[in-house]
Amino acid sequence: MFVVKYSELGIKSKTTRVRMENTLLSNIKNAYGGKVKVGKEDGRIVVHSEDGGVLERIFGVSSYCRAFACEKDVEKIADRISDTFEKSRTYKIEVKRADKTFPGTSIEIAKGIARRLEEKGMKLGVKLYDEGIVVEIRSSGAYILSDEKKGPGGMPYGTGGNAIALFSGGIDSPVAAWMVAKRGVRIDFLFYSFHESIKEDVIKVFRKLNEEWFLGARLFVIDGKEINKQIAECEERYRQVVFKRVLYRIANSFKEYDGIITGESIGQVSSQTLKNLAVIDNASEKIVLRPLIGFDKQEIVEMAKRIGTYELSAGIPEFCAFTKKKPATAANLQDVEREEKKIDWKVAEEAVRRMEVFS
Repeated sequence: MFVVKYSELGIKSKTTRVRMENTLLSNIKNAYGGKVKVGKEDGRIVVHSEDGGVLERIFGVSSYCRAFACEKDVEKIADRISDTFEKSRTYKIEVKRADKTFPGTSIEIAKGIARRLEEKGMKLGVKLYDEGIVVEIRSSGAYILSDEKKGPGGMPYGTGGNAIALFSGGIDSPVAAWMVAKRGVRIDFLFYSFHESIKEDVIKVFRKLNEEWFLGARLFVIDGKEINKQIAECEERYRQVVFKRVLYRIANSFKEYDGIITGESIGQVSSQTLKNLAVIDNASEKIVLRPLIGFDKQEIVEMAKRIGTYELSAGIPEFCAFTKKKPATAANLQDVEREEKKIDWKVAEEAVRRMEVFS
């Protein structure tokens, strides 16, 4: 079995902590397909499974340890450690005495366990060792913890509201969605399709994220061909900003979401200057979340590799350039609004009505 640790939940008020713990428990059960026992024992989340790898991909899990239950008896604890761990390795023994009725201090208990382990031929160290073993003395018994591994951290998925992520399938947008989901926000995705030829590749990126990190997300696919014809009627230097505003308006039409997530980073392309971002934001009634705003491209690439989307995303071409000439990098809102009058918004509404949904 495994003991799951979290960080930020511990500083929440009792009511909030209990609610978030219950969400985390539910998310863990769902990640295992409901096939394992998950519960709170002595204030710890315990997962009864032989496979801990699933826990590496559950938001809210800061770390997890392999755990063995044992009676609260120094000799039996030492016997269990001796029977479980390889004698060829060197171990550090640490004791945490949560049950203050158990006799002895944490140091005294650790020395007692160490003494018995040395009698059994096990090698121990304080500064130089291969693996640490933590013995927790709790009210219901003892836990022997080892092999601690990191989870993604953050907050339990689904505790931070709902947002819709503008999704191209490229390198940036999956990373942006992942970073916001790590803060507990439940996410669905909106893909504006320029070319049918890349749709299947974008769906693959979405499903990679959904299967490994998210819990039941949906991908909305909008066919942009007719909308693009409208944007092509706008003055060329403003088309990129107009397009982004159209995209934001489409996202705003999904009323069930509290915010919009984008993969924009300052200065990465012409529409992502501060002045243009301000003009684009003007089209949104919802809060726009830009977790990558201060990242450079290499940092985003490293994050994409970490979450497992880079290889799929790197093969998706960029299709959202509406001009080959010099685009406006400091667009004026009044000029952009003048160009937007050339767009028939019923075309966008029809595209939304006809959208495809994938899960």
